[in-house]
Amino acid sequence: MNVEKLLIEATKTLKEGNTPSPRLDAEVLLANRLNVERTYLIMSWSEEVSENIKELFVKDIARRLKGEPIAYIINKKEFMGLEFALDSKVLIPRPDTEILVELIVEYLNKKNGEKEVLDIGTGSGAIAISIAYYAKDSKVLAVDIDKDALETARKNAKTILKNQTSIEFILSDCYENLPDEKKFDVIVSNPPYISEKDMKDLGKDVKDFEPEIALCGGADGLDFYKKISKQAPYRLVKGGLLAFEVGYDQGAAVKEILRENGFGEIIITKDLAGMDRVVTGVLP
Repeated sequence: MNVEKLLIEATKTLKEGNTPSPRLDAEVLLANRLNVERTYLIMSWSEEVSENIKELFVKDIARRLKGEPIAYIINKKEFMGLEFALDSKVLIPRPDTEILVELIVEYLNKKNGEKEVLDIGTGSGAIAISIAYYAKDSKVLAVDIDKDALETARKNAKTILKNQTSIEFILSDCYENLPDEKKFDVIVSNPPYISEKDMKDLGKDVKDFEPEIALCGGADGLDFYKKISKQAPYRLVKGGLLAFEVGYDQGAAVKEILRENGFGEIIITKDLAGMDRVVTGVLP
């Protein structure tokens, strides 16, 4: 069977299964199996697909029909122009999180000298590695409570970063295993922030496949903001920045948490949809 016919069949199958973007999904999955760019498919409609590739592709389509995210099926996701390997042990990086990274990179690149950054709950390493890649003279310490997530992050750092000395990974529950007296210019986190109530309403592709430990932030979704903010003043240099990604309706609540813990110059940054996305505060 050639590329065109295979795509037509797969698209029809996904459409009948109410997959949101059947044609796009079929193209991404087939391009992945053929190890080519998606745009290449257009120029190769008549090319025959081997039986082995076809069988693997059909299995991928079956996984997608069950709601499994594309990123887990192809084991990769682009973030900040970089390709991150991932699996179901780590959260899939979202485009909205790029707002947080871009803000921090801009902040760091305006400062002279070496800068120290702490990323709490690094997961796949998307935030930490992107900062190390784009922010000059920055050293990033990335922590996570999950050893499997850290292994994924280390692999991504090895693949993406030429200078391995710019990033370090530690198994730690927030600040727990950090070196004593270690302080940072920036503390950043995209913590679990979905409330227990909202967890029940998540889409199947998130609820059934992404790790709950990376999603649920307690009864009101604010547990980790409180935990991280409480100790942040002891781990930041004077004038240091604390930066969080937040849920669409959490900006005001997280702003108040930062205020209660002594932070000033608190700013809520919105995403392209006009929703609260990032909250930052400066330690006086």
